Order: sequence, then C-alpha cells, then structure tokens
Amino acid sequence: MTETLQKSPNEFSEWVRKEFQNANKYLASKGLISNEVSPQNSRYLAPMVAVWQLKTTTNEQLWVITGDVPSDHFALSAAVNAREAMRAFSFRWQMNAENLLRAPQKTKAQIEYAQYLIASAERLYQVFEDEKLWQEVS
Repeated sequence: MTETLQKSPNEFSEWVRKEFQNANKYLASKGLISNEVSPQNSRYLAPMVAVWQLKTTTNEQLWVITGDVPSDHFALSAAVNAREAMRAFSFRWQMNAENLLRAPQKTKAQIEYAQYLIASAERLYQVFEDEKLWQEVS
C-alpha cells in the first residue's frame, strides 16, 4: 500500500522523506539508531501514516509508525506485515488510552492524550480494514 491522498508525486516523495526522518528522530529519542530500511515491506498513506520496517545498529528489527498519529514502535516479530502492524498499533493505543482513563487520578492532559490515542487508533483501524488499500499486498 503506497497511496496518496491528493498529493503530487513530488509532494508524496517529500512527505515520505520527512516521515522517514521523523521515524529516525523518534528512534533516536528512544536510544535506537536505524541503519537499514525495508522499503518493500514499509507502507505509506500520505499524509496520514507511514509504517516502516527498520533494522537498528544493534540488529533489532522493528515496526515504526509515524505521520498524523503517535510515533511508536515494536518488535518486527509482533506483526507479519505492515497491515498487521497497523492493527497492532491500533490495539496498543486503545489499551494505553483505557489504562490512562481508568487511572484513579488523572490530569486534563492525560485525558486529552487518551482521547488522541483513541481517535488515532480508530482511524488506523479503518485503514487496516479497507481492503482497497491492501489489494497489492499479499
């Protein structure tokens, strides 16, 4: 799935480049450095989401998600492909949001973040379910 939503080829390429940089910045913030990307297994739906299959300098293989969603990552072994990774990120965010909302004492910022996670999870799950977007993916 490499789709654009009203983007020219140049705008799409620029968006993918920017999201790749965002993925690397996110990983760096977690103390991880990527040194290899698998473009054939990564998927992009500009301007909403990019799911990257990356390998780190310590040989960790990861799924990393960026875009108009929370940046996040987990082990490559947790999902067989980018589509399943999207579903896994969606479920993770829903669980994180539920845990935040169930906390006995929570701040307004935590409630707002939980709502952001829920909205992002729902949008991402819609992408996961949309068969048209995955026709070229086995």
